[in-house]
Amino acid sequence: TLPNFIARTFDNYSPQTRITVGAELIGRQEYNRFGFKIGSNFTWKPSANQYWQVSLFDVNLINTSKQTVEFQEYLKTLEAEGNNLGRSFRRSFISSMSTTYTYTDNPYGQLSNGKYLKLYFETSGTTLNLLPNNKIGFLRTLLGDSLQFYRYIKASADYRTYIPLGSKGK
Repeated sequence: TLPNFIARTFDNYSPQTRITVGAELIGRQEYNRFGFKIGSNFTWKPSANQYWQVSLFDVNLINTSKQTVEFQEYLKTLEAEGNNLGRSFRRSFISSMSTTYTYTDNPYGQLSNGKYLKLYFETSGTTLNLLPNNKIGFLRTLLGDSLQFYRYIKASADYRTYIPLGSKGK
């Protein structure tokens, strides 16, 4: 939770704090894959039409094991053709922070003119840039030398205008 002096500022905005923990195991003939995730997010609604969500940390560990020889050869063939699918089957550490802003003046299921706007921004691995390389070595020691770190910035915008073409009940 937030410190009281900050939490009181959000009292009128229906604030919620969530901590999530999850694990996933995928067993296929070609490979086995295990993923572990821990994250947090804080949400609030400054008005009936606006919604904010901020995730201060979202950490994922992914490990693919027991790959068949045929599957490894397939990934190598794809890589030779310029396809990067094989990277998603390497042992990975992904840490990210994100924020989402949503505005809508069209209640769900209503036949009326309306607008919808959703803005999303995510940064991954940038917190690792704050640490010297020798400080993140413990992750490689703990999880193996083949561990890859994802670093990216992602942004998206979704804008919609709703214009009803007919009226209900006619």
